[in-house]
Amino acid sequence: MNRFLPFLLLFSLAGFAQQKSVYIINGREVDSAEMVGVKIKKIDVATGLRSTGMHERGGKRVLIVHLEDEQYNLFGIVTNERGKPIANAKVDTVQTDACGHFYLKGVKAGSRIMISRKGYADQFIDIYKRPDDLLTVQLRKK
Repeated sequence: MNRFLPFLLLFSLAGFAQQKSVYIINGREVDSAEMVGVKIKKIDVATGLRSTGMHERGGKRVLIVHLEDEQYNLFGIVTNERGKPIANAKVDTVQTDACGHFYLKGVKAGSRIMISRKGYADQFIDIYKRPDDLLTVQLRKK
């Protein structure tokens, strides 16, 4: 018997993808498009079958997923609506430099990062997997 559940969950995701589905990752509801490339925590089958949490809610199928305990280093840039860099924007625990760049070390999968700057609406980014490229965050004026 396979000791790990990731394949079971991936097959479940594939089956749900063709139906109206809701995905809950680390306690937050996400769009199915955000599920691409997500690494799922390895757990034994018996535990997985008890804790997967597949059920229906409001006519939609719900799959609850727990992510692997991974950490990522994130590089990015914060810009305004015209693509101009925003200096001194707060990105979680750091501030952007004069060119709008930021670097966050050791961000856990499933983290929610807040980006803010006086005069701009706050922006939130959920990190479910390692970004493929430089993160670009666009803030809008209030």
